Amino acid sequence: MDQLKVLQQENDRLREELEKSQSLVKDISAPIIPSILPETILVPIVGNLFPERFDVINAKVLKAANAENVTTVVMDFTAITEKELEGLESFAHHANDLKEALHLMGVKLVFVGFGPKLTLTLLQSDLANDKNLETYLTFKQALETLAAKRGYGFVKLNEQNSTTW
Repeated sequence: MDQLKVLQQENDRLREELEKSQSLVKDISAPIIPSILPETILVPIVGNLFPERFDVINAKVLKAANAENVTTVVMDFTAITEKELEGLESFAHHANDLKEALHLMGVKLVFVGFGPKLTLTLLQSDLANDKNLETYLTFKQALETLAAKRGYGFVKLNEQNSTTW
């Protein structure tokens, strides 16, 4: 009987640890990073893409956009490799849902870093036919374009030690 109780306690402890780990994974699955441009956030996506994860990411982005008075969300898929595209057939659906939800909030969603495999898959979806879809190959390109549209620019402060944008 004592051994059964010890095993149950150990099982409870392990379940609690698992729940904490799952919560941590959800928290870091899509970090929300403030941009140098006002009212803009960056959401870098890393790791496997599957429907349940999209749900977590979408909820987190919507919450951040609402709480932080955001007008533009830049979602960066640069780190996604071909092997991480599990459940890819649902990607366009989830991405479109997020785009539409943000649009209803008055927030623009910009996509960055679509690789060849993801691009080819998107060509077969309704998302590819969206004339309002804004995409860029790199975050740098997106940032430069958004800055220019808002009247911001990047200026070299020191010719010897700075890089140009």
